[in-house]
Amino acid sequence: KRHSSERVEISPDKVQSELGNFSEIYGIKKYDKQCFDLVILDPLTNRIEIRLDTSSNVSSDERRAGFFQIQQQFQKLVTKLIAAEYKLENPINLFPAIDKLYRSKEGRICELAFTTETGSIKHEKMRRRHECLRGEAYHQGGSAAVDGNLATYKIAATWECIIVATLVTQPELLLPGYARMLSHSSSTLDNVIISNCIGIYDYNFVIGKLNSFL
Repeated sequence: KRHSSERVEISPDKVQSELGNFSEIYGIKKYDKQCFDLVILDPLTNRIEIRLDTSSNVSSDERRAGFFQIQQQFQKLVTKLIAAEYKLENPINLFPAIDKLYRSKEGRICELAFTTETGSIKHEKMRRRHECLRGEAYHQGGSAAVDGNLATYKIAATWECIIVATLVTQPELLLPGYARMLSHSSSTLDNVIISNCIGIYDYNFVIGKLNSFL
């Protein structure tokens, strides 16, 4: 069970007499949510993977708190089993995968954030469900203007995953980097967000795509 919070809109009519004449009012609603988190030990890649059960309305701070909670509990469990202090160390830096994914032909890029040599910061999203940002006219024109010298720091991509002949899903992978990571060689991106999955098959499909860029 995890404590969560959500930003919700409140009808001004309900509280206008107490708060005055506001056109928009928002509040933070706190609640408990039953989550199903996993710690995966993968002998093929020799990695330990923390899978946090979360949603799009959860803040980055709450996600970090959730990861920390799972990590602490896992370390306590292993410490007890091996009778020696154990800590999860050396997280894999996922940041280099952002530019590799963008430069590849994999997936349909639906979101991209980058900086240019002229110092500008761009954040693009593709609203059309079946089109890729790489081929969008505005993006191609801007990229050509700077000879393709884009420093990418955030990317989202989707793939069509065939579950059965009559069911095709479009799971999404988001690598949520920040612009400041470009100027610090020691910056590490140690988490991704995978969404729009209906089961373990399409989830593992996306994990396989991510691993191909590491």
